[in-house]
Amino acid sequence: MAHEEEEEDLVSERGIASLVDLVIRPPRASYELSELGSREFEIREVIVRRKDVVLENCRGVSLQCALYEPAQTPLAEMEDPPPTPIVIYLHGNGSCQLEARVAGPMLLPYGFRVFALDFAGSGRSGGDYVSLGVYEKDDLAAAVSYLRGIAPGAKIGIWGHSMGAATAIMYMGSTKPSFVYALVADSPFASFETLAKNMINQMGLPAATPKRLILATAVRVIRRTVRQKAGFDVLDVAPVRFAPHCGDVPVLFVRGLKDTIVSADDVERLHNDYSSKRKRIITVESGGHENMRPENVRCLKFIFLVESLYAGSIASIGTILKKRGTDMLLQGRYESCITYLTAAIERLQSGFTTLRRDPPSPHANCEVSKSERSETKMNIIKRAADRTKQVRQVLRKNRSTVTRNGTSDTAGSDTSGFQAVQGDVKRLLLACCGNRSLAYLRTNNHSGALSDAATCMELDPTW
Repeated sequence: MAHEEEEEDLVSERGIASLVDLVIRPPRASYELSELGSREFEIREVIVRRKDVVLENCRGVSLQCALYEPAQTPLAEMEDPPPTPIVIYLHGNGSCQLEARVAGPMLLPYGFRVFALDFAGSGRSGGDYVSLGVYEKDDLAAAVSYLRGIAPGAKIGIWGHSMGAATAIMYMGSTKPSFVYALVADSPFASFETLAKNMINQMGLPAATPKRLILATAVRVIRRTVRQKAGFDVLDVAPVRFAPHCGDVPVLFVRGLKDTIVSADDVERLHNDYSSKRKRIITVESGGHENMRPENVRCLKFIFLVESLYAGSIASIGTILKKRGTDMLLQGRYESCITYLTAAIERLQSGFTTLRRDPPSPHANCEVSKSERSETKMNIIKRAADRTKQVRQVLRKNRSTVTRNGTSDTAGSDTSGFQAVQGDVKRLLLACCGNRSLAYLRTNNHSGALSDAATCMELDPTW
């Protein structure tokens, strides 16, 4: 009897209204512009300036946006550096542009601009409803048009979470833009039907409940109500229909096996149907629907964006990757540094291998000149990759010692635990981070680090 009441409530006027609100009118994330922080601030000794922008989409709805630009990049000393790429961050349902804080500190000090926006119906933007990507792709189009106008030579990447990731896939599948060079799609749903099915599965209904019947009834009524209120068809919320038409834009999918909102199967289906061969999926076994992922996943997102948006300039890729590794070292995050550098070297090695096997494409992960494809370069990367495997084994054996001496990932800028790290670990860090690290370490009087560095410079990957 109890489960019958639950079924009736689910398809009742009150139950349908609740489901409709979850779709088109979740609690609105409100904030003051002051919560975005100062218009000029510093990250990792890099000055960043924020410019608040109000755009208008094709339906005449105002969009609150912000463009973050670093005053300098790691490539400033290059003779002819490429234009600084722009990463557009797209938030999830019920969120706002404050969510872009997960991307800013990762990207702004290392040669990227970041653009964030409130979708229509979200945050400080106009509009009464959200549409799970149907209208949001028009908001993204407005942002892209603006950025191409102010920075016509810059490559654009997109990083979306949940609804933001679904929006990006629907946008690219409908427009096939030649100026988007990378997509990070974290927890995108495949369609409204699969999203609704997952929502009903999470309601804790008794096993005997005819969930399929309830789903069909709920979708039919929600579809009618949403059309009346918000003017769109929920069946048009279908990133899976757009995924095969996104061209050759490289994509990195991320899914959490413990995600109760978007199923891991949805993300896998999108990955399988995505048009480009340059695609990868990362599974976070303990991950839910959150957008703050573990350190190793954040490292892979960063490396993916670097190699995609700086494709064609191995010198730029090497400089940026080494700069972030240096900063990790100086912060005392030795284990994170090993994880990051290992992933970076292995991805570069994979990039070279792909280039030797396949012809380059406009969105190749790592386009290089003939001279940069030399066996010497390949040997350097292979030797570095082999060294990282050895070092990781050493680090695991001495994990308790390393943690006891303050060199865990949670360590701050204090480098007192440096001497506790094994010699092979120090040599790898110094070899990969290069002369910039030596200068920093010399300032901090790490004489032991300098002597170790002298023995490992033959491994210095000056790409």
